[in-house]
Amino acid sequence: MANVSINIAVGLLVLGSIPLKSQGADKKALPLPNILWLVSEDNCPYIGAYGDRVARTPNIDKLAETGVVYTHSFSNAPVCAPARNTIITGMYANSSGNHQMRSLYKIPEFVKFFPEYLRAAGYYTSNCDKEDYNTSTKRSPLAWNESSNTASYKNRKPEQPFFHVQNFGSTHESSLFDSIPDEKLRFKPDDMVVFPYQPNTPNFRHDLAQYYYRIHYMDSLIGLFVQDLKQQGLYDNTIIFYYGDNGGVLPRGKRYLFESGTRVPMIVHVPEMYKHLMPDRIGAHSDRIVSFVDLAPTILNLVGIKIPEYMQGQPFLGKSVPKPKEYAFMFRGRMDEKTDLMHAARNRQYRYIRNYYPERIYGQYLDYLWRNRSVREWQRLFYQGKLNDAQAAYWKTKPYEELYDIVKDPHNVNNLASNPKYAKVLAEMSKATNQWIAETQPIDVLPEPMMFEIDKKHSLYDSIKGGNFPLMKLHVIARMSAKADKKDFKTLYAYTKDKNPAIAFWGIKAMFQYKEELKSAGLLSDFRKNLSHPVLYIQNLTANVLVSFGEKQGFKDIVLKGVNADNGLNRSEALQLYMKLDRDNEIDKRIKERYEIEKVNGPGNEKNVYSKLYEIPIILERDTRKSDEKGNKTP
Repeated sequence: MANVSINIAVGLLVLGSIPLKSQGADKKALPLPNILWLVSEDNCPYIGAYGDRVARTPNIDKLAETGVVYTHSFSNAPVCAPARNTIITGMYANSSGNHQMRSLYKIPEFVKFFPEYLRAAGYYTSNCDKEDYNTSTKRSPLAWNESSNTASYKNRKPEQPFFHVQNFGSTHESSLFDSIPDEKLRFKPDDMVVFPYQPNTPNFRHDLAQYYYRIHYMDSLIGLFVQDLKQQGLYDNTIIFYYGDNGGVLPRGKRYLFESGTRVPMIVHVPEMYKHLMPDRIGAHSDRIVSFVDLAPTILNLVGIKIPEYMQGQPFLGKSVPKPKEYAFMFRGRMDEKTDLMHAARNRQYRYIRNYYPERIYGQYLDYLWRNRSVREWQRLFYQGKLNDAQAAYWKTKPYEELYDIVKDPHNVNNLASNPKYAKVLAEMSKATNQWIAETQPIDVLPEPMMFEIDKKHSLYDSIKGGNFPLMKLHVIARMSAKADKKDFKTLYAYTKDKNPAIAFWGIKAMFQYKEELKSAGLLSDFRKNLSHPVLYIQNLTANVLVSFGEKQGFKDIVLKGVNADNGLNRSEALQLYMKLDRDNEIDKRIKERYEIEKVNGPGNEKNVYSKLYEIPIILERDTRKSDEKGNKTP
């Protein structure tokens, strides 16, 4: 362990310091603590320490005995890359425009990956090995002494303090793609009780059993890692965090802003010499609300580094910890090839969700998600009419707002948003969400094709927040658009003609919910003029609205322009429009030509990341989805 005290190591670097004085009479400054993160992928608190009676997690449970179990811990995004961007920057990813899953938009120059501050304070920083920060990797070499599948704190200099991240992928979503035979599982599928929103079938019960098996295996790996730490003589001066990087992978978990997608385990073990830095009682279960945006400021606060003003979370460990927060806030943007937008707020009893794309179903087809046989079976049972209301809801469009009493309804199946008894709670949580938006100014209401073009020159943060862009006005319009009150029709229709394409976008998108009003006002012909709008994604959105009204003709040129576009998001949207139309030989031929070229270009090029991950799967979706609907596809 390092003998360098915090007030020396940090103070000399003028990073600010909060000396960690020992409790003994000699009043010597304590050495810098080692900090270890043990991160499992894709799991909710299916952990013994959280009261799960099925889970077998003795090693994690043992950490909890000498630490604190945070019962209200949340990932700010329901999927890994935006969540990890939030962690590494200390900013909500949608505040900087890094909320879209698998994107490479720039972060502003003043933002550092927080391990950079630790390196400057004398720490050895290592990451093994997943980064997945949803932005350019140019800052990674500044943050990490090493980041690879062999990175280790053992490579530091003698007595140098370390910050090490060890990732465990054994619970990742892909661990359910290949079925493990029942006899090889340590958990019996027939003993599993599936969640009320899922069909109770052998496939779902098997997936749940296999998932518990993978969690048990992950726990054993953590046990081995901690045992090695003890053998190195480092356990008693290392603060250990264990957490999951987003919600669980069982269907309707990961990617969604329910409890199942964002509530994660968070356990912090603090050695005796540093227990004065823990505001909660060791060995206790704390209901302090914490989320990933709080991790970077917490680590900096632990070692006495001044927290940068741009960070949006607050520390929950160290000296001078603020009072606990009332809410955690969450967001969801595009997931792989399908666009959506949601915001959520969570306090100790309720979860509030706001849906900005209510016209889209929860269960949009995603190539990667559909590799899970249970999802395919679930979809087939829906088309066959074999689901109850709670199970079928996943395959239907969304309400504007959702409200769940977590105490009475931990699985989020009983939406209270329209219940007059909860009107006050709904209003309070909606107001809190609006206040969070006003404070953090998310960029997520911009159409992504616009984001793509802006990012070519400057970061989205600098371009949007550093200029005269009417961002907060756009948030108000987006809320109005999604809510679609009858009284707002004229106002929203006027926005369809706005010169700012982002405002026009939300005006046009509102028309999904105003079919009768458009007809009765005699405005359909006028609305169709947007098919000739100078901005391609406005043309595409207008076509989608008209297709939802039952029109099928007159959109071929828009699809072809989209397929030929240089902007990958325009191509993706054009392909999704084509999915809703009759097959056309000319379009099929051009698609084949276009993506044969993409295959030649090869993967790994940042410029064609959208083609590789999102466009080609859309091309393959049509036949896959129709097969599932007919019940022909074997799960």
